[in-house]
Amino acid sequence: MEEAIQSLRRAIYLDPDFVLAHFALGNIARSRGRVGEADKQIKITLQLLKITCRKTSCPSPKASPPASFLRWSARWSARGRRHERREIATNRADRSK
Repeated sequence: MEEAIQSLRRAIYLDPDFVLAHFALGNIARSRGRVGEADKQIKITLQLLKITCRKTSCPSPKASPPASFLRWSARWSARGRRHERREIATNRADRSK
């Protein structure tokens, strides 16, 4: 997994606009419980997708993959924040014992 992370970071170093590398790093961070880092990478991904759609002719928002990705990302981010709050509460309860 560390090798994959290093490869993705190198890809971003070489091409900071590489959307899929940012997205993959966000997914890896989320799976490792690093919600802040995951949110940062997903925000970068969303910004890059918006820029890409401005530069190229994207289909209508209802049909475009970026629009569905934006909806999915919003749900994904909300789930992550709920999970993070639950984890913090659990950690506090464990420390108070």
